[in-house]
Amino acid sequence: MAVFSFLVTEIAIDLGAESTIIVYNDQVVFDEPSLVAISKSSNEVIAIGARAEAYYSDQNNYVVSPIVDDAITNYRLAKFMLKEMIKTVFPRNPLFGRRYRVVLSFPLGLDDVDKMNYYDFINSLNFKYVKLIPAPLAQAIGIGIDVLEPCGNLIVDFGKSSTRIVVIKSGSIQLYKVIRVGGDYLTTILLKKLSEDYKIILDQKLVEELKTQKGFKGDTNEKQIIYGKDFSNKNKNISINYSEILEYLDEPLAEIENSVMKILEDLTPTLYNDIASTGIYLAGGGALVKDIDRRLHYKTKFPVHMAEDPKRACIRGVGISLKNWSKFIFLFKPIS
Repeated sequence: MAVFSFLVTEIAIDLGAESTIIVYNDQVVFDEPSLVAISKSSNEVIAIGARAEAYYSDQNNYVVSPIVDDAITNYRLAKFMLKEMIKTVFPRNPLFGRRYRVVLSFPLGLDDVDKMNYYDFINSLNFKYVKLIPAPLAQAIGIGIDVLEPCGNLIVDFGKSSTRIVVIKSGSIQLYKVIRVGGDYLTTILLKKLSEDYKIILDQKLVEELKTQKGFKGDTNEKQIIYGKDFSNKNKNISINYSEILEYLDEPLAEIENSVMKILEDLTPTLYNDIASTGIYLAGGGALVKDIDRRLHYKTKFPVHMAEDPKRACIRGVGISLKNWSKFIFLFKPIS
């Protein structure tokens, strides 16, 4: 009944391998890692999200992500995690119970089994209304692209475990390519190279920050002291500049650049001319790696645009599509 419509809570969700973000009333109300901490002794969940991350160094517990490469790899934990995250935002239900109207981003590239698992997972949450929007289209909306216009746009989404290159036009996906080079791979490369060259063991979080030049003041040749342990577990520090970091990352970044070039070669003349005009858009947390925009521009000769707050481009688009439900209704995928 319409009189009870105030009981329906509208939320947008970006459920990713790296993090889960929830938007309510046009505001990000939750943004934490998609992680679950489990007790080794009882096998019970003891924490989710940012609190779970704190258990990485605790030998009595282990931390898992129930989402890998955008696929639901642990149905039970994914369901528990998301429900608890929503409870964090809405801890109390109104007198007659709370019902949710939800738009979620839906990853492309899943095989038939993973796709059905994803559908089953969404249905198990028992939302009152739920729609799925393909993540690349949500990302385009969040970047500020008018996805309804008959003009081609190319988006490079640097994710946690992979990079997606997408060409969209008139509300549909024209080309789509996944490269298994993401932020985690770049971190692994840095850990390996720094360990080999400097005989040092570094904290993973520190290395992730090095990718985006945190701690450096802008000059790629300026030295910075970073701290870790040697192979006998004694304290050790090294002096390194960002030029060395970029050199270590050259090969995986070149793989992404070459894949973008291959996509451009496969475009029709009309789409190629569209993208030569509109440029290439960068999104995802990995887009924060310094100079990736400059490298792509040098390689393609096309304008390259960095999305505002690239990590949240997708959830912005999901939120906009929720707010404009009727305008974007044809973009939503049925849950079957």
